[in-house]
Amino acid sequence: AEVVAATRRAHARGLRVAAHIDDAADARLCARAGVDLLAHGVETSRLSDEDLAVLAAAGLAVEPTLVNWQRFDDLVTLSFAATKPEVATQPPALLASFAPAALSAHRDVLDGSTFKAWGDALSAHREDRIYNVGAMYRAGIPILVGSDAQGSIGTFPGALHAELRLLVEAGLPVEAVLTAATRGNALFLEPDANYGAIELGRAADLLLVEGNPLEDIRATEDIIQVWVGGVPVRSTTASPPRPSTTPPPSAPPR
Repeated sequence: AEVVAATRRAHARGLRVAAHIDDAADARLCARAGVDLLAHGVETSRLSDEDLAVLAAAGLAVEPTLVNWQRFDDLVTLSFAATKPEVATQPPALLASFAPAALSAHRDVLDGSTFKAWGDALSAHREDRIYNVGAMYRAGIPILVGSDAQGSIGTFPGALHAELRLLVEAGLPVEAVLTAATRGNALFLEPDANYGAIELGRAADLLLVEGNPLEDIRATEDIIQVWVGGVPVRSTTASPPRPSTTPPPSAPPR
């Protein structure tokens, strides 16, 4: 009743509603209440065909944040690995606090906390989370791209690039993932958004990368240059250009 009331009140004021969920029962409840976005997807149970039909009929979108749950698994298994953009933008001391030795020092605190039971459930349903994302995409449910950066332990803004990779690994076509991260996200936020696509008259928010993301989605991590509103921003993660093997031209005669 609370979810229905909150959703109706928000919609009456022209607002959209996002709900933080965990399992399939949460997803069905929100779908029937008219919620617009499921934040974090379904991470602690596997969706049935009936669940998928309910979600598809509701017309809502889903932001799986697979990287968020992957990072929780990494913390438990002492295998945290930052993306190139995270390495380039976060303080080294901060990232060092997630090294295996540093995490091991906090293991007793983790094992004795109420978080452990939820963490165990997340680990137990890792394959279900991956299945759910692919199944929702195949059912025609719009998939958006987010990472819960700064809202969760060990997930920083650059983790969005890991989310792109995990969505591809879950079975989404690369083209669909790139479109979701750009045009899809923009249109959900603003139906008449003038950003999110490269077209005449739209905001010149551009990202230039080394390599072809359509061939390897990890190419999005090799950032050469960024433009925000047409203004160039310092590049962050691309490797230095390789030295040319072409001999320099001979000096012209004086």
